[in-house]
Amino acid sequence: IALVTPTGDGMNLVLKEYVATKRNNTGVLILSEAGASVELHDALTVNPNDNYQIEDAFNNALSMTESKRKEHIDISEYHLKTNG
Repeated sequence: IALVTPTGDGMNLVLKEYVATKRNNTGVLILSEAGASVELHDALTVNPNDNYQIEDAFNNALSMTESKRKEHIDISEYHLKTNG
């Protein structure tokens, strides 16, 4: 599980690297509502200033089955490959 909730620009590379390291594996991205979550529609989104949303997103990610986590990372990888 990767939580990337920047309050400024410059974190897109971090999430791309996370997805790249999860190739043929499982993972879930939790992203802030703005920014990269617009491209990565399968990521869980949160308001970075709302601790309850972040907690809920973590609970959601932790309760996912392995196949669902694999599906999430596969979709993110596909979007990054096709959209840069």
